[in-house]
Amino acid sequence: MRWRQQDGHASIDLTAPLGVGAAHLELTGDALEITNSQGESFEGEAAEEQLRATLGFEPPMRSLTYWLRGASDPALPAQESLDASDRLSHLEQDGWQVDYPDYVRVGQYWLPQHLTVRRGPLRLRLAISNWHL
Repeated sequence: MRWRQQDGHASIDLTAPLGVGAAHLELTGDALEITNSQGESFEGEAAEEQLRATLGFEPPMRSLTYWLRGASDPALPAQESLDASDRLSHLEQDGWQVDYPDYVRVGQYWLPQHLTVRRGPLRLRLAISNWHL
């Protein structure tokens, strides 16, 4: 996955072996557009259905834009636990659990290097290889 975000716009490339299940997503506020590996574009509810079909589950895309930066989604209630340095270590929000085992210093900021996102039997482990601010 390659995630690029600026202000309220996220551009996400999902890739899989041999291009199977690959997709490009554009997320601006609540508007989602997805282009699948066949070049077909979908918007709105059709885009969300296409994303579910591609991934096999419904990801929390809007909240992920915050979770990846080590913050809760301000639009939803959350239960937060902080580490000794006052950084988010565990988050429960919208039925999801997010754990932040470690952070890396990027300029003047501490940002997550790894996070685990869970809901029921689904578990996603994300490793961030590079931060560019």
